[in-house]
Amino acid sequence: MTPIISIIVPVYNAGTHFTTLLDSILAQTFTQFELILVLDCPTDGSDKVAKAYAHQDARIVVIENERNLHIGFSRNKGLQIAKGNYIAFADHDDWVYPTWLEVLYNKAIESNADVVVSAIENRCGSKHDYYRFPKTTQPDELQKGMLEAMLCSRHSIPNTQSFSNANSIWNQLYKAQVIKDNDIQFPDNRKLSYEDALFNIEVFLCANKVVAVPETLYVHITHKNNTFDLYHYKSYNHLTAYLKQLEQLVFDGKIALPFLGESVLRKYFVCVFNEYKCKGACATLRLLCKLRKHPFKVAVNAYKQTKPALTAAKKLFLLWIS
Repeated sequence: MTPIISIIVPVYNAGTHFTTLLDSILAQTFTQFELILVLDCPTDGSDKVAKAYAHQDARIVVIENERNLHIGFSRNKGLQIAKGNYIAFADHDDWVYPTWLEVLYNKAIESNADVVVSAIENRCGSKHDYYRFPKTTQPDELQKGMLEAMLCSRHSIPNTQSFSNANSIWNQLYKAQVIKDNDIQFPDNRKLSYEDALFNIEVFLCANKVVAVPETLYVHITHKNNTFDLYHYKSYNHLTAYLKQLEQLVFDGKIALPFLGESVLRKYFVCVFNEYKCKGACATLRLLCKLRKHPFKVAVNAYKQTKPALTAAKKLFLLWIS
């Protein structure tokens, strides 16, 4: 069977969540898929679980990294061998509803879309939050709204319908040809953060049509081992490397300078709180001094000229970094 959809899952130390994800994918009502498990040198036995499942289901393809590449480059390894006309991504510690692939694929075919987006459910213990998108009437309204939100690093807002809920890749189905024709890959997230946002931005810049379905199909599990909560993810060096990638899009004429400026404000604002939480007041003061000399002054001043509506804290911070 030639797969129609390739699902790519990097696997590190997934723990007990891993079998939940695998069982939910293998229970899909849409069955013409391949599941590519990229083993990124796990040390908790996840590799044995992956191989045991692959032995039982021929749709599962297992590849092993010779060294730890982290999630971005591991996804690239999956993209290199993917055979499907469409690409989906999942994280090793989440799970999906049975109609995840069926609903996304049917919408892609019906609308001839390059990208189909669904709502997301986030679970943290007993708490359930939902992230949805507004109903749109114009053909490219969704694509423009989501792209701008990603470029400006606007935060997802739980239990709303907002374009700002555009910070994930696992709730989307991508036409493989768009990714291949434009040579879109994930950057090295050993050196920068938000590699999934950069991938999504590149896709949205190239896509001809992006559509949404109202259903909630993907469940993200928040727990203490999430990468997002690690210090380096929101550190100055990782965020500056991310912003340098966005800056290149400005140089290439693909995005407007104020978008970069807003992203600088938001990323560095988060960076300050991360520094305080993880390293204390003295380290935060040193970071604030460093931020006075950041390399994106032109972009920040271009954003400042738009006279954005900001909270008092962000207004003060914008004055500081500009």
